[in-house]
This record gives sequence, C-alpha cells and structure tokens, in this order.
Amino acid sequence: TEQGLKRAIDLFQQAVDLDPSYALAHVGLADSNLLLIEYGRARLADANPKAKAHAQKALELDDDLAEAHVSLAAISENEFDWKEAERKYRRAIELRPGYATAHHWYALLLLRNGRFAEGRAEAERARQLDPVSLIINNLIGVVSMYAREYPRAIGEFTRTLELDPAFPPAQRGLRDAYFHSSRYADALAVHDKLSEKGPEEVACRAQILLALGDRAAATSLLRELEDPSTAQPVSPASLAGVYVFLDEKEQALLLLERAYAEHDFRLAGLKTHPDWDPLRSDPRFQRLLRQVNLE
Repeated sequence: TEQGLKRAIDLFQQAVDLDPSYALAHVGLADSNLLLIEYGRARLADANPKAKAHAQKALELDDDLAEAHVSLAAISENEFDWKEAERKYRRAIELRPGYATAHHWYALLLLRNGRFAEGRAEAERARQLDPVSLIINNLIGVVSMYAREYPRAIGEFTRTLELDPAFPPAQRGLRDAYFHSSRYADALAVHDKLSEKGPEEVACRAQILLALGDRAAATSLLRELEDPSTAQPVSPASLAGVYVFLDEKEQALLLLERAYAEHDFRLAGLKTHPDWDPLRSDPRFQRLLRQVNLE
C-alpha cells in the first residue's frame, strides 16, 4: 500500500542515516520509490531521480550487488530504455540467480515487450524461489491477463486473494480480468471492496460504469477527475482509458500524447496491455509506440 511504502522509506532512511555505507538500505529506498511510481502513488518526475540516486549509491558501495542492478534496470524501464534494462536484469540474475525480485521484475519487462512465453517462465521461476510472496503469486495472474487468458487470470488472482483477501494488487488484477472478460458486474463488486483507493481507481470505476450502461454516473466521475483543483490529479493515461471506452478515440490519443510529454510510466503497457487494443490500428498510436521504443 502507499502507506506501507512511505513507512518503508522512513525506515530505510533511518538505516542510511545510521550507516551511510549500508548498500541494501539504499536499494530499499530506490525500490520503495520505484513501487510508488508503479502503483500510481508518485509522479515519475519526482520519484525516479530519488530512486536513481540511491541505486547508483548502492552500486558505488558494491558493484556486484544484484539488488542494485535490478533497481537500475527498473529505472531504465522508466526511461523507456528496454535494452539497457534487460541487460541489467540479466546481470543481476548472473550475480544472484536466486534473487526472486530480479526474475519478477524481468518478467514484467518481457510482458511489456510482448514476450509472453519468456515472461511466464521468469514469473514461474520467481514463484519457485519465493512461493509465499503475495506479489509474485499475483504476477502469475498478470502474465495471464497480458496474454488475454482471462479465465486463467481470474483463477490465479483468486488464489492470491485466498492468501490475503485485502491484497490491493490482486484485487485490482481480479477486477481488471473480470472487466476484460465482459463480466462488468463482477468487476464492480471487486472494485467496491478495494482496500486502497486513489484517483486511478476512480478512473477504473468510471470505465466499469460505462460498460454497465450508466453513462451519466461515469461522466460525472470523469468531470471530477478532470477538475484541475483536485487534490490528487489522475494520470492522463488513466483518463485516456476511460475515453477509449467512451469510444472517443481522439480525446484518448490526445491524453496519451500528453502522458508521453509528462513521461507517464503507464505508457510502458502500450504495446501489450488490453486497455489499448481499440487504438492499435491508429497511426498516432503506432507513433507513440515508437516514441517509447516499443515498436
């Protein structure tokens, strides 16, 4: 959760203050900032430089620290430098083959680049290494959803929620798998039980309401999200997802172009995430793919 990650940052900072040469504490600060970006709880422009500074410091302290190489790989992903990110993940796995997070995060890179079979293999390897990790069990569902294997994804997210019914990534994953299976009422039921909600979740609720035919309620939510005075502005890519479902492709593409200008990390999913399937034939969408080095 956002609260948990911010608490982790406080504790890792205390560790660094006590011992500035403790490389793994710097990695902890890097990864906590990276996860705030991943979960839409921090702007990339704010959190990525902090993550990069701590990961580079960790590597200065120990050039063979696999954990630091993984952090820097994720930072390269944020910069849409997929080849460099892959090189760093492979180096981390070479240094420490049993580091589950290296396999986990490398799997996500592979998914984002459409390499589903390789992504599943890395995800399964991560689960072998850490079979009780909630986020790694959740990853297996993510693989299936990206591969459009929605019934399989539903089963995998459900199994993760059996381990922890309030685990937000699995709740969101199950909601999205129901949504892309056209099981909109089920998606709404899961959404309304989310243990953590922010502006991105409001955008998702608007999409589900549209699918259920409640255009008025969805449009009302959309207007709230577009209000510049809101305390927690929603990312333009999340808004674009709502406009895709409204079939307002022009506005969706304008928002995605704005997301690119703002370096919104959600564009990492442009090539393979099912949200963007209705836009794939548009030349402007194909140009965006080239801009983020996914084509």
